[in-house]
Amino acid sequence: MEYFLKKIKKQILAAFIILPIAVSILGCGMETKTTVDTKSGVGSSTRVGITSCKAVNKDIISTTDDTGNSKNTDQINKVPIYGKKQKEKIKKYLSSLPDKITVKEAKKRGIIIASYNDKEKKRFKKDWMDFYRYVKAGEKQYSTKNEAIICYAKLHDKRAITILDYTVEGDACYTYLSFIKGKYYMLRDSSRDNFKAPTLDGYSDLMTYKSLRKYIKYIGEDAIYNLKEDKHVKDKLSIESTQFYLFKKQDITNKKVKKIIGNPNYNYLDDYYNIFGFDA
Repeated sequence: MEYFLKKIKKQILAAFIILPIAVSILGCGMETKTTVDTKSGVGSSTRVGITSCKAVNKDIISTTDDTGNSKNTDQINKVPIYGKKQKEKIKKYLSSLPDKITVKEAKKRGIIIASYNDKEKKRFKKDWMDFYRYVKAGEKQYSTKNEAIICYAKLHDKRAITILDYTVEGDACYTYLSFIKGKYYMLRDSSRDNFKAPTLDGYSDLMTYKSLRKYIKYIGEDAIYNLKEDKHVKDKLSIESTQFYLFKKQDITNKKVKKIIGNPNYNYLDDYYNIFGFDA
Protein backbone atom coordinates (compact mmCIF):
# COMPACT_ATOMS: atom_id res chain seq x y z
CA MET A 1 0.00 0.00 0.00
CA GLU A 2 2.81 2.37 0.93
CA TYR A 3 4.47 1.62 -2.42
CA PHE A 4 1.34 2.67 -4.36
CA LEU A 5 0.98 5.91 -2.35
CA LYS A 6 4.56 6.91 -3.16
CA LYS A 7 3.96 6.16 -6.85
CA ILE A 8 0.81 8.33 -6.94
CA LYS A 9 2.65 11.23 -5.25
CA LYS A 10 5.42 11.07 -7.89
CA GLN A 11 2.85 11.14 -10.72
CA ILE A 12 1.08 14.19 -9.24
CA LEU A 13 4.40 16.02 -8.77
CA ALA A 14 5.41 15.28 -12.38
CA ALA A 15 2.08 16.64 -13.64
CA PHE A 16 2.58 19.97 -11.81
CA ILE A 17 6.04 20.33 -13.39
CA ILE A 18 5.01 19.45 -16.96
CA LEU A 19 1.76 21.51 -17.08
CA PRO A 20 3.31 25.06 -16.84
CA ILE A 21 5.93 24.10 -19.44
CA ALA A 22 3.26 22.89 -21.87
CA VAL A 23 1.18 26.05 -21.37
CA SER A 24 4.23 28.22 -21.97
CA ILE A 25 5.10 26.43 -25.22
CA LEU A 26 1.54 26.49 -26.57
CA GLY A 27 1.07 30.16 -25.73
CA CYS A 28 4.33 31.30 -27.25
CA GLY A 29 2.91 31.90 -30.71
CA MET A 30 -0.20 33.67 -29.47
CA GLU A 31 1.08 36.33 -27.06
CA THR A 32 4.18 38.48 -27.40
CA LYS A 33 4.98 41.75 -25.65
CA THR A 34 5.56 44.64 -28.03
CA THR A 35 7.14 48.07 -27.80
CA VAL A 36 4.62 50.88 -27.40
CA ASP A 37 4.62 53.85 -29.78
CA THR A 38 4.48 56.78 -27.36
CA LYS A 39 3.50 59.18 -30.15
CA SER A 40 0.18 57.40 -30.59
CA GLY A 41 -0.85 58.36 -27.06
CA VAL A 42 -1.91 54.85 -26.08
CA GLY A 43 -0.97 52.65 -23.15
CA SER A 44 0.82 49.33 -22.90
CA SER A 45 0.31 46.82 -25.70
CA THR A 46 0.35 43.07 -26.21
CA ARG A 47 0.33 41.08 -29.43
CA VAL A 48 -2.33 38.38 -29.25
CA GLY A 49 -4.82 36.54 -31.45
CA ILE A 50 -7.76 38.63 -32.71
CA THR A 51 -10.30 36.68 -30.65
CA SER A 52 -8.19 37.04 -27.51
CA CYS A 53 -7.72 40.76 -28.14
CA LYS A 54 -11.46 41.33 -28.34
CA ALA A 55 -11.88 39.47 -25.08
CA VAL A 56 -9.24 41.61 -23.39
CA ASN A 57 -10.88 44.85 -24.56
CA LYS A 58 -14.53 43.83 -24.24
CA ASP A 59 -15.20 45.74 -21.03
CA ILE A 60 -12.74 48.59 -21.59
CA ILE A 61 -14.07 49.84 -24.94
CA SER A 62 -17.61 50.21 -23.64
CA THR A 63 -16.74 52.02 -20.41
CA THR A 64 -13.73 54.31 -20.95
CA ASP A 65 -12.54 56.96 -23.37
CA ASP A 66 -8.99 57.60 -24.61
CA THR A 67 -8.00 59.21 -21.33
CA GLY A 68 -9.34 56.34 -19.23
CA ASN A 69 -12.38 58.29 -17.99
CA SER A 70 -15.70 56.50 -17.76
CA LYS A 71 -17.81 57.46 -20.74
CA ASN A 72 -20.33 55.98 -23.16
CA THR A 73 -18.97 55.35 -26.69
CA ASP A 74 -21.85 57.35 -28.21
CA GLN A 75 -20.54 60.43 -26.38
CA ILE A 76 -17.00 59.86 -27.67
CA ASN A 77 -18.11 59.46 -31.29
CA LYS A 78 -20.25 62.50 -32.03
CA VAL A 79 -20.33 61.51 -35.71
CA PRO A 80 -22.20 58.26 -36.54
CA ILE A 81 -19.93 55.42 -37.71
CA TYR A 82 -20.84 53.84 -41.06
CA GLY A 83 -18.82 51.62 -43.34
CA LYS A 84 -19.03 49.35 -46.37
CA LYS A 85 -22.41 49.17 -48.15
CA GLN A 86 -23.81 51.98 -46.00
CA LYS A 87 -23.61 54.85 -48.48
CA GLU A 88 -27.30 55.66 -48.17
CA LYS A 89 -27.01 56.04 -44.40
CA ILE A 90 -24.02 58.35 -44.83
CA LYS A 91 -25.91 60.42 -47.40
CA LYS A 92 -28.89 60.69 -45.05
CA TYR A 93 -26.62 61.85 -42.23
CA LEU A 94 -24.80 64.43 -44.41
CA SER A 95 -28.06 65.74 -45.88
CA SER A 96 -29.28 66.43 -42.33
CA LEU A 97 -26.39 68.85 -41.71
CA PRO A 98 -27.09 72.59 -42.10
CA ASP A 99 -25.99 74.72 -45.06
CA LYS A 100 -24.53 77.24 -42.63
CA ILE A 101 -23.10 76.34 -39.25
CA THR A 102 -21.59 78.25 -36.35
CA VAL A 103 -18.33 77.26 -34.67
CA LYS A 104 -20.25 76.33 -31.52
CA GLU A 105 -22.61 74.07 -33.43
CA ALA A 106 -19.73 72.48 -35.35
CA LYS A 107 -17.95 71.58 -32.10
CA LYS A 108 -21.16 70.15 -30.69
CA ARG A 109 -21.64 67.92 -33.72
CA GLY A 110 -17.98 66.85 -33.95
CA ILE A 111 -17.49 68.64 -37.28
CA ILE A 112 -14.15 70.16 -38.30
CA ILE A 113 -14.18 73.35 -40.37
CA ALA A 114 -11.24 73.13 -42.78
CA SER A 115 -10.85 76.87 -43.40
CA TYR A 116 -11.54 79.29 -40.60
CA ASN A 117 -9.96 82.19 -38.71
CA ASP A 118 -6.62 81.70 -36.95
CA LYS A 119 -8.17 81.58 -33.48
CA GLU A 120 -10.46 78.66 -34.29
CA LYS A 121 -7.97 76.85 -36.55
CA LYS A 122 -6.10 75.66 -33.45
CA ARG A 123 -9.25 74.07 -32.08
CA PHE A 124 -10.06 72.24 -35.30
CA LYS A 125 -6.42 71.23 -35.74
CA LYS A 126 -6.49 69.66 -32.27
CA ASP A 127 -9.70 67.75 -33.03
CA TRP A 128 -8.21 66.45 -36.27
CA MET A 129 -4.95 65.36 -34.60
CA ASP A 130 -6.93 63.51 -31.91
CA PHE A 131 -8.66 61.59 -34.69
CA TYR A 132 -5.37 61.03 -36.54
CA ARG A 133 -3.55 59.61 -33.50
CA TYR A 134 -6.48 57.29 -32.77
CA VAL A 135 -6.66 55.83 -36.29
CA LYS A 136 -2.87 55.53 -36.59
CA ALA A 137 -2.92 53.30 -33.51
CA GLY A 138 -5.80 51.42 -35.12
CA GLU A 139 -3.82 50.90 -38.31
CA LYS A 140 -1.04 49.26 -36.32
CA GLN A 141 -3.50 46.95 -34.63
CA TYR A 142 -4.91 45.72 -37.93
CA SER A 143 -1.70 45.81 -39.98
CA THR A 144 -1.03 42.70 -42.06
CA LYS A 145 2.63 43.02 -41.09
CA ASN A 146 1.76 41.78 -37.62
CA GLU A 147 1.44 38.03 -37.13
CA ALA A 148 -1.41 38.76 -34.76
CA ILE A 149 -3.36 41.86 -33.84
CA ILE A 150 -1.67 44.37 -31.50
CA CYS A 151 -3.82 44.71 -28.41
CA TYR A 152 -3.63 48.12 -26.67
CA ALA A 153 -5.22 48.92 -23.33
CA LYS A 154 -8.14 50.10 -25.45
CA LEU A 155 -9.03 48.64 -28.85
CA HIS A 156 -8.74 51.34 -31.53
CA ASP A 157 -11.21 49.93 -34.03
CA LYS A 158 -13.91 52.53 -34.80
CA ARG A 159 -14.02 56.30 -35.18
CA ALA A 160 -15.60 58.82 -37.58
CA ILE A 161 -15.15 62.49 -38.39
CA THR A 162 -16.83 65.04 -40.69
CA ILE A 163 -14.96 67.88 -42.41
CA LEU A 164 -16.65 71.05 -43.67
CA ASP A 165 -15.21 73.37 -46.28
CA TYR A 166 -16.74 75.96 -48.59
CA THR A 167 -16.62 76.68 -52.31
CA VAL A 168 -15.41 80.11 -53.46
CA GLU A 169 -19.08 81.08 -53.75
CA GLY A 170 -19.67 80.11 -50.11
CA ASP A 171 -21.53 76.82 -50.60
CA ALA A 172 -21.00 74.18 -47.91
CA CYS A 173 -19.30 70.89 -48.83
CA TYR A 174 -19.02 68.07 -46.32
CA THR A 175 -16.59 65.14 -46.36
CA TYR A 176 -17.36 62.08 -44.24
CA LEU A 177 -14.54 59.80 -43.09
CA SER A 178 -14.84 56.69 -40.92
CA PHE A 179 -12.28 54.18 -39.69
CA ILE A 180 -13.50 50.64 -39.05
CA LYS A 181 -11.14 47.79 -38.18
CA GLY A 182 -8.22 48.88 -40.33
CA LYS A 183 -10.13 50.42 -43.26
CA TYR A 184 -11.22 53.97 -44.10
CA TYR A 185 -14.49 54.88 -45.79
CA MET A 186 -14.79 58.31 -47.39
CA LEU A 187 -17.72 60.08 -49.05
CA ARG A 188 -17.80 63.65 -50.41
CA ASP A 189 -21.05 65.67 -50.32
CA SER A 190 -21.18 68.58 -52.81
CA SER A 191 -24.97 68.56 -53.11
CA ARG A 192 -25.17 72.17 -51.89
CA ASP A 193 -22.80 73.42 -54.60
CA ASN A 194 -24.98 75.62 -56.81
CA PHE A 195 -22.48 75.31 -59.67
CA LYS A 196 -22.38 71.50 -59.87
CA ALA A 197 -23.68 69.77 -63.00
CA PRO A 198 -27.50 69.59 -62.91
CA THR A 199 -27.40 65.87 -63.74
CA LEU A 200 -25.35 65.04 -60.62
CA ASP A 201 -26.73 64.59 -57.11
CA GLY A 202 -23.49 65.92 -55.63
CA TYR A 203 -22.43 62.75 -53.80
CA SER A 204 -19.25 60.87 -54.64
CA ASP A 205 -18.86 57.10 -54.55
CA LEU A 206 -18.09 55.57 -51.18
CA MET A 207 -14.32 55.12 -51.44
CA THR A 208 -12.29 52.61 -49.41
CA TYR A 209 -8.70 53.26 -48.34
CA LYS A 210 -6.22 51.45 -46.07
CA SER A 211 -3.69 54.09 -44.97
CA LEU A 212 -3.75 57.66 -43.70
CA ARG A 213 -0.40 59.46 -43.90
CA LYS A 214 0.94 62.87 -42.92
CA TYR A 215 2.87 64.74 -45.61
CA ILE A 216 4.95 67.88 -44.95
CA LYS A 217 4.96 70.27 -47.88
CA TYR A 218 7.85 72.75 -48.13
CA ILE A 219 7.88 76.13 -49.88
CA GLY A 220 9.48 75.67 -53.28
CA GLU A 221 9.92 71.92 -52.86
CA ASP A 222 8.82 71.19 -56.44
CA ALA A 223 11.86 72.99 -57.77
CA ILE A 224 14.07 70.98 -55.40
CA TYR A 225 12.60 67.70 -56.64
CA ASN A 226 13.52 68.71 -60.19
CA LEU A 227 17.11 68.92 -58.94
CA LYS A 228 16.97 65.26 -57.82
CA GLU A 229 15.84 66.13 -54.31
CA ASP A 230 18.86 68.03 -53.06
CA LYS A 231 18.38 67.24 -49.35
CA HIS A 232 20.97 69.78 -48.22
CA VAL A 233 18.96 72.58 -49.82
CA LYS A 234 15.64 71.11 -48.76
CA ASP A 235 16.65 71.15 -45.09
CA LYS A 236 16.83 74.94 -45.31
CA LEU A 237 13.33 75.33 -46.75
CA SER A 238 10.41 76.54 -44.66
CA ILE A 239 7.34 74.37 -44.12
CA GLU A 240 4.38 75.53 -46.18
CA SER A 241 1.71 73.17 -44.83
CA THR A 242 0.97 69.79 -43.32
CA GLN A 243 -1.26 67.62 -45.49
CA PHE A 244 -2.98 64.31 -44.79
CA TYR A 245 -3.53 61.78 -47.56
CA LEU A 246 -5.55 58.57 -47.80
CA PHE A 247 -3.97 55.71 -49.76
CA LYS A 248 -5.30 52.47 -51.19
CA LYS A 249 -2.37 50.41 -49.97
CA GLN A 250 -1.87 49.32 -46.38
CA ASP A 251 1.39 49.98 -44.48
CA ILE A 252 2.55 52.46 -47.11
CA THR A 253 6.02 53.91 -46.46
CA ASN A 254 7.00 57.61 -46.44
CA LYS A 255 9.16 56.97 -49.49
CA LYS A 256 6.17 55.56 -51.37
CA VAL A 257 4.01 58.49 -50.23
CA LYS A 258 6.41 60.96 -51.85
CA LYS A 259 6.48 58.88 -55.02
CA ILE A 260 2.69 58.76 -55.40
CA ILE A 261 1.63 62.35 -54.63
CA GLY A 262 1.43 64.35 -57.84
CA ASN A 263 2.70 61.43 -59.94
CA PRO A 264 0.70 61.12 -63.22
CA ASN A 265 1.07 57.34 -63.04
CA TYR A 266 -1.30 57.34 -60.05
CA ASN A 267 -4.92 58.43 -60.14
CA TYR A 268 -6.09 61.05 -57.67
CA LEU A 269 -9.14 59.78 -55.76
CA ASP A 270 -8.67 56.19 -56.95
CA ASP A 271 -5.14 55.66 -55.57
CA TYR A 272 -4.90 58.53 -53.09
CA TYR A 273 -6.88 61.50 -51.76
CA ASN A 274 -6.00 64.70 -49.89
CA ILE A 275 -8.47 64.55 -47.00
CA PHE A 276 -7.26 67.42 -44.79
CA GLY A 277 -4.47 69.95 -44.24
CA PHE A 278 -3.43 73.04 -42.35
CA ASP A 279 -0.86 75.80 -42.83
CA ALA A 280 2.42 75.83 -40.92
